[in-house]
Amino acid sequence: MKKKTRVKSITKKTYLPQICRFFTARSTKTLTSWIGLFICIIYIIYNLIPLPYPHVSFSYFKNNYQAHLLLGETFLIKNNLEEARNEFTFAYPLAKDKIEIIERLNEVNNLIRGENNLEKQLIYWEKQIEEKANYRDAYLELALLNYQTKRPALSRFYFEKAKELDPNNITVKKMEEFIK
Repeated sequence: MKKKTRVKSITKKTYLPQICRFFTARSTKTLTSWIGLFICIIYIIYNLIPLPYPHVSFSYFKNNYQAHLLLGETFLIKNNLEEARNEFTFAYPLAKDKIEIIERLNEVNNLIRGENNLEKQLIYWEKQIEEKANYRDAYLELALLNYQTKRPALSRFYFEKAKELDPNNITVKKMEEFIK
């Protein structure tokens, strides 16, 4: 009689070792939700934090003086005078027509000096008012300086104080036309 030989069936268990599954269905779902939350938080933080102006001219147009001029003009429009001066300074050695850049640099430097000078004058005249409370000319100067620095409420306040002190003065009447 023939002996029956038993054929082993090929199963996963026999040929594929049992690997402890690190990621189960539940842990995978939890992990993906945490990753999604992390990406959302990073996106929100990136969009909420104000970043400085991008220096386009440094990265792509490094040796193009026109890019520096354009960026300097943009900073000048945004009233960021220090950055505008830096851009015009970077454009100077690259430019063929240096006169235009020198004019722009002088304009920015005058604006910077003018702002500092106006602030110094404001401080001086405020000290004068502290020392002499009824000094009409100090109030007129402060009204004019605040008007120049685009502070209309303070300008109007100091003008009204000067008008209270001397309503019939010619300078006060001329200033009234100017401020209104």
